[in-house]
Amino acid sequence: MISLPKTFSKSKFITGFSLGEILVVLAIVAVISSIAIFAFRSMNENQILDKSRLSILSVINEARSSSLSSKDSSDHGIYVEEKKLTSFVGPIYIESDSRNIAYDLNSAVKISSPVPQSIVFKRTTGKLSTNDQIILIMSLKNDINASSSIIIFPTGIIQKNEQ
Repeated sequence: MISLPKTFSKSKFITGFSLGEILVVLAIVAVISSIAIFAFRSMNENQILDKSRLSILSVINEARSSSLSSKDSSDHGIYVEEKKLTSFVGPIYIESDSRNIAYDLNSAVKISSPVPQSIVFKRTTGKLSTNDQIILIMSLKNDINASSSIIIFPTGIIQKNEQ
């Protein structure tokens, strides 16, 4: 009888992963994925809100600048609605005026402060036509806790706040 040296003997090692090991790895991957997806979604929503706030600030600043420079020899203002801003010329908003410029907001964002309302800047001074400050509150449609505000003081100074 010929016997093989031990180095050539048949080994009975089983290779691979057990079902328990695979399930543990899948559970860990699922937990990490859910955390990453939640963080990404939250970051994306904050970016949408920030971008919308900057767009609104730009429209307001443009109207104030037009008033300060006495463009068209008139006051300039913004008509604020829940989903839209309209830049207008004159002391009051006239919907049919051909000089009006409408700006639509992102569909995920809404303005929840009293709307509709007009914000009018006085010619050459840039002050508000009212002695009251105006607060515009923006929020995400699906998350009212994510909000931001813009305060316009009677002097025409604009302040942005995050909440």
